[in-house]
Amino acid sequence: MANTVRAETDAPSDMAQLRRGVAGTCARYGGCDYETVNALLTLKRTAADLENYSAEYLKKVDLSPGRLSVLMVLNAYPDKLMPLSEIGEHLVVSRPNITGLIDNLVDDGLVKRIHHSEDRRMILAQLTAQGKEFMRTFVPFHLRVVNTTMAALSKGEKRQLVQLLDKLRLHLREVDIPKPEEA
Repeated sequence: MANTVRAETDAPSDMAQLRRGVAGTCARYGGCDYETVNALLTLKRTAADLENYSAEYLKKVDLSPGRLSVLMVLNAYPDKLMPLSEIGEHLVVSRPNITGLIDNLVDDGLVKRIHHSEDRRMILAQLTAQGKEFMRTFVPFHLRVVNTTMAALSKGEKRQLVQLLDKLRLHLREVDIPKPEEA
């Protein structure tokens, strides 16, 4: 419990009550590693805060985080052209969600759909001239926001964070989800 008290005093106040609750739950039920639960909750809270922060600044340019992700992927590819299925794989987004994101970007004139020259069933998305111009002006602003967002961490800490998150993602791909025991 000593680690719990230290973690609570070092934590931003928005997490202190939650962490006290986790410590109480761990004490009540046993078989609970406070540091494990605290790390997972902090990761989830940080991801939610980053998503909310992104959504807030992207509202100013009438984008959602998902739409920005599509634009960034297309912008990174040669000819700014890519199959919808590959965009979905890169962003880990389902086919209906990609379709909706592309529909909105087409409506805004930033992206166009193109049928593949050899396989008419394959649909490609490509940045339009308007989309390319938007990205030319938006990306420098976006990168400044990203740099500001991550400024709390040193380069070494950023590398370490990436290594730890990669390690966790690889573990998640290998671990079996346990079945709940009968209550």
